[in-house]
Amino acid sequence: MPAQTRTFTIPTLPPTTLAIHEPTMTNDNIGFKTWGTALILAQKVLPHIPSQLTHLFPSSLATPSVIELGSGTGLLGLAAAALWGTEVLMTDLPAIVPNLARNAEFNESAIAEHGGSAKTDVLDWSSLPPGPGYDLVIAADPLYEPEHPIWLAAAIDGRLGRGAGPRALVGFPLRDDTTRDRKSTRLNSSHRLYL
Repeated sequence: MPAQTRTFTIPTLPPTTLAIHEPTMTNDNIGFKTWGTALILAQKVLPHIPSQLTHLFPSSLATPSVIELGSGTGLLGLAAAALWGTEVLMTDLPAIVPNLARNAEFNESAIAEHGGSAKTDVLDWSSLPPGPGYDLVIAADPLYEPEHPIWLAAAIDGRLGRGAGPRALVGFPLRDDTTRDRKSTRLNSSHRLYL
């Protein structure tokens, strides 16, 4: 797939347009493309979390600390920063982070208009170093290799704050044995959402 920059509208007031650059996909770097689950979560789920999914966004958290695992192009993390007016740490593998940082920088002013910000960092789930805990861990379409469910669970456990308040939101399509037959809540016929 050739490089392209696509725009996505996030339902803030007024709406926010995010420009997401997707480099040419090489060497199976699928993090260079924006996948449908990130778009569904950004446009259809995240806007409703503070008001309708309050168990994910307790009223006691005026501005929750948020980390995104496997951010790819950053659409989900950037949308969360704009929608919730908070800082989001977006993470991925070393080869993916330069483009992720580019997208965060390019959309910085659009997010800042809503009181949010985004930072980027390298995070490899297979060798997770100790790190801080967050109020909310988010991830979109993070399961595409057989070892990913175990690594993702460890990454969530390693980055989720302790106590009764912190939560994780993970969405993924049902594409193969890696994602089928997981206990979950249906989002639509082809996606599942863990709440």
